[in-house]
Amino acid sequence: MKKRLFAVLVTLVLLAAVLCAAGCVFSSTVPERYYSYQTDLTQGAGRRLYERYNGAAVSVEVARYETREFISGSVFAERKTYTGVYVNEDGWLALPAQAFIPAQYGINNFIYTAKVHRYYVKVTYLAQEGGQSVVKEAEKTFYADPNSAQTPVEGNVYRDEFGGVALVKMPVEGRAFVDVSAENCAAPVLGQKLFLFSFLPQLEVSAATGLISRITVSGQGFCMPENDLNWLFDYIPEGKEADYIVQGGFSVHDIGGMAVDEQGRAAGMVFSRLLAADAESQSQGEDVYGYACMADISCISALLQKAQGGGNAQ
Repeated sequence: MKKRLFAVLVTLVLLAAVLCAAGCVFSSTVPERYYSYQTDLTQGAGRRLYERYNGAAVSVEVARYETREFISGSVFAERKTYTGVYVNEDGWLALPAQAFIPAQYGINNFIYTAKVHRYYVKVTYLAQEGGQSVVKEAEKTFYADPNSAQTPVEGNVYRDEFGGVALVKMPVEGRAFVDVSAENCAAPVLGQKLFLFSFLPQLEVSAATGLISRITVSGQGFCMPENDLNWLFDYIPEGKEADYIVQGGFSVHDIGGMAVDEQGRAAGMVFSRLLAADAESQSQGEDVYGYACMADISCISALLQKAQGGGNAQ
């Protein structure tokens, strides 16, 4: 498996080198820190998709609190911020699953898995008031205790650890959404160029919530190695799989971005950056021009169907 992984990574790096040798020309949208590969996003399909899905992407902060063996009460475990994308009009929000997965920890040579006590979720988005864009926030805490008088995890939070995606019921006013029904989904093919919706941190920019960048489908069926090459990855546990590898320019804020084709059909969601084209000079804490992991849209569609069938969301 490691030999196969190494061969895949070498192939992808060589591919990036060939493409750049042929001339890496980037055209930018506003603001300039977001870019696309050889694509003008101000007109044509890019502009049409921008207008169709503008407002679907938001910034999502997730904090997880856990209970652990031999420790009384709950403890803070992790806090992460992603892009999240609304996938229906009822307020179901799709984002990476990693922040919702309980930690594993060792005590006296035994490995334990923590239990979730609660999730704190905050959505930051742009809204129009008086003809101007204003920053708004919505927050909610979901409790694992079924007897709690607060909003429960059950029926409101769904995660697919294998697929790398999650759903949270966080309705906010005026959101567009990316339809993930079978009629508006399309399986990606190798070499296909997709549009990626994500959310910028510069919230004073009115276009931030709907900005689009261009990515290319570069591989299929990738398994995260265990105890090897860990510095290449973020937001994904060892041993997990990705349905697709995509190539392009990725900021930390692209994690959770939704990919659609030129017709606007949903293709997948980016849930982890993978490898910088120049790994020696770029860390995962910086913008990466290289590769990322993308979950197939069917993972999100299946979760949404399960969530809507539960009927317990608040």
